[in-house]
Amino acid sequence: MGPANKGYTGKILWIDLTGKTHRTENITPEFAKKWIGGSGFAAAMMPELVSADTEPVMPEIGITEVADRHGATGKGELVSKAQNIMAIYDSVGFCKFLINGSASPNYLAQWLKYTTGIEWTVEDLMECGERIFNRKRMFNVGCGIDSKDDYLPDRAFKEKRGSGGSGDNLPPIAQMLEEYYVCRGWSQQGIPNKEVLERLKI
Repeated sequence: MGPANKGYTGKILWIDLTGKTHRTENITPEFAKKWIGGSGFAAAMMPELVSADTEPVMPEIGITEVADRHGATGKGELVSKAQNIMAIYDSVGFCKFLINGSASPNYLAQWLKYTTGIEWTVEDLMECGERIFNRKRMFNVGCGIDSKDDYLPDRAFKEKRGSGGSGDNLPPIAQMLEEYYVCRGWSQQGIPNKEVLERLKI
């Protein structure tokens, strides 16, 4: 695979943040066609890179323990924080699979500093992510979206969902939404309050 073969360089750059080393690995046209690139490459390699017992926590943004997947309490805060940081990862084109490889928000703040010359903290990133998410929400509100649309389809409540760990479990959606709106600073109709918009300078 040549250096200008339809956009592929023919190599993957591996960076070990802990060991502070790097290396390149050649890829074949077959691998590129099978996984196409970016997050596809990451998905192909993730099983051998990340242990199955890796805990989904992110202390830098206040997610310090694994949540009970069937529980309702605390999910509003968990979801809003995750949405804020994901808005940043999306904005800078950062592969989310790298989170499982210890590429934390702290690293992202440093990388942004080195590439833009602008000082960033994790708090800056979270505020920026909150601003992005609320701006998108306001666009959707302008299109007629509100709390009635923040719900699961009827079939999730009425049709049999099969077996497995969550086969008989349906969390209290209304309770979780209420908590989520409070965490977001939104009205009961799911619309960002004036104070939130002013704080975020939207």
